[in-house]
Amino acid sequence: MDKSVFDRHHIQFDTEAKTQKEAFRVIAHAAYEAGFVKDENAYFEGMCEREKEATTGFQDGIAIPHSKHATCIKPVIFLVKFEHPIAWNALDGKPVQVALGLTIPEDGGDVHLRILSKLARKMISEEFRTALKTGTDVDALYEVIAAVEL
Repeated sequence: MDKSVFDRHHIQFDTEAKTQKEAFRVIAHAAYEAGFVKDENAYFEGMCEREKEATTGFQDGIAIPHSKHATCIKPVIFLVKFEHPIAWNALDGKPVQVALGLTIPEDGGDVHLRILSKLARKMISEEFRTALKTGTDVDALYEVIAAVEL
């Protein structure tokens, strides 16, 4: 995985979020603070709007919330592990505890689809899902995502 898309600094452990909107706020803040979105609130709103189209909650407590928006500077993945299970309306009905938040520039359609496709394919692997859910070490979590070839 290209370090410009995912780096160890893109991994966060959140102890506060208890709702989906709070989870989106955590991701939006991380993306803004890291300089990958120009407007934290616009990115947050973009994730909320995207979620209205269809759930980004996959299975086993993992979601891939994202926004393709003009505020996004470049494609990036943020991994956030939540201490509290988040109600998400996921495909399997389970709450989310791991989010892979994506920032997608408006002109980044091909990259957006490639990243989503590769991550979705990896979600088939129980080993991949388990590593994301149980990982507590930044380096180990980094290796799990960095192994996804874009």
